[in-house]
Amino acid sequence: MEYETVRINKLKGLENWASWKFQVRLTLKSCGAWEIVTGESILPVPGDDTANQASTVSIKLDSTAQLLQC
Repeated sequence: MEYETVRINKLKGLENWASWKFQVRLTLKSCGAWEIVTGESILPVPGDDTANQASTVSIKLDSTAQLLQC
């Protein structure tokens, strides 16, 4: 999975809140990490190959979400 670098201006309070929020949300959604950040997606329960694959995807998305929040 390849990502482009996204430049989001630093949050300056109410001055740029609306545009900052929009940019962050759009960036997270575009790479599939929004559900991790909002808590809508949870780490699957281990036990079978499907769960293991889902766990790997979940961990990658979580890492992506954390990267984008920096």
